[in-house]
Amino acid sequence: MSIYADSAEAVLWVDGDAFRGAANLTAPTDPFAAAPASLEAYGAVKAGFTITPSQDKKTFDVWNNESGAAFFEFDGQTTQTIKFRVSQMSKAAVLTELKGGSIAETAGGSGIWKWTKGSGEEFSLLLQLKSSDSLKKMAYWAPRAKLAAEPELVKNDEDLDGWEFEITILAPSGGGQALTPYSNWNPLA
Repeated sequence: MSIYADSAEAVLWVDGDAFRGAANLTAPTDPFAAAPASLEAYGAVKAGFTITPSQDKKTFDVWNNESGAAFFEFDGQTTQTIKFRVSQMSKAAVLTELKGGSIAETAGGSGIWKWTKGSGEEFSLLLQLKSSDSLKKMAYWAPRAKLAAEPELVKNDEDLDGWEFEITILAPSGGGQALTPYSNWNPLA
């Protein structure tokens, strides 16, 4: 029987928030703050976040290698995308959906507002997570991000209105880490 399984080290993320701001902002001093300065909240996030790393790997072999494994492997650059569903028409959600576009009234006082999409827009992104015991917190900061693809729109009475965003994390303009994780505990201690 294993003596290494320890449920005290298990974490279930049951709450969290997402925020966006201007591209290339400096990381918040407190990434766990309830209302981070210069960032706009997405509001209702359904079912958390999925962070997917992707890395190009090249394997090389030589004709006289009969070991049954690659002779050499090269790890290329890692890129990351983040997916989450927003179920609220917040300013942050609509700005992301518009991709740098705008909303304008068709004629003064008409009460009809036309949504015009842009061709793309960069922004900063902060994700916050809270554990089921409310003791552990994590945050992910990206100073530069962009909508990866047009979000799917489902308009019906089966689910809340919203967008399934897939965000590409971009390299910061001034260099540095593209996606920085933070925690309020040190799991290596």
